[in-house]
Amino acid sequence: MENGISLNELMATLGSDSFASTQRNAARGAGNTDPRRAYMQQPAVELTSQGLYRLGERLQEAFDEHGKVPQDRLDEFGWPTL
Repeated sequence: MENGISLNELMATLGSDSFASTQRNAARGAGNTDPRRAYMQQPAVELTSQGLYRLGERLQEAFDEHGKVPQDRLDEFGWPTL
């Protein structure tokens, strides 16, 4: 967890541009523009393209610094069958 990607950092960096709903509200000047409140109300909130790009960037940085867990190690966990 310590090497994970921080959603908190994303929200602090991008503000209302973190999520589609808060970005739309900011553009029209009405409604909730607080990404933390939006996330608390709807944990499956949609990222904006900026949010997706930023998370992808941070994920690649984490992979570069810490590496990835090999697939054979992941296969040892009891993943549910979809």
